[in-house]
Amino acid sequence: MKRLAIFLLATILFSACSWDGKFKRVKVENSFTLDIPNFLSKSNMLNDMATLQYQDIMRDFYVIVIEEDKSELRSALQLGGLSNSADYTNDLDGYTNLMLDSYSFLMNMKKAPDILEGTVDNRPARFVTVEGEVENEEVFWKVAFIEGTYKFYQVYTWTAADKKEEYKITMNQVLKSFKEL
Repeated sequence: MKRLAIFLLATILFSACSWDGKFKRVKVENSFTLDIPNFLSKSNMLNDMATLQYQDIMRDFYVIVIEEDKSELRSALQLGGLSNSADYTNDLDGYTNLMLDSYSFLMNMKKAPDILEGTVDNRPARFVTVEGEVENEEVFWKVAFIEGTYKFYQVYTWTAADKKEEYKITMNQVLKSFKEL
């Protein structure tokens, strides 16, 4: 009986940690879709501003999306006295720079991230990989800033820094799957 209990426990633990490589498509109202690993569960505790939040605490894998009206960027730049700044232009590059600079106050980045230009769903995008420390935890992020028709989108994926090799391809797949509706 004891061996059966150990076998069942080992089977449950193994199945909880294995992944079949499949994704599920999540639709957020009439705004966007995103393909995420099918092991993730919906959350509402990761970020108050996020319109999509999914997590798997056991695997230490998280995904959120934040969307902001483009007009809010113009207003924020004007209110902050940054509307004449060369770094904070009223476009995707300015938005990306503003977001990255604001994050530097929240985390201890190991180095300044490189910003790679690209597209997602034929829309301009900026991709950033960040390693840093938050609340004494080493964390690895892959982020896409995407310019939509009327909104800017921030798509975040993150995990523990020691799991970056395990998840970085999956993270890229999530970022590239974004589609504005």
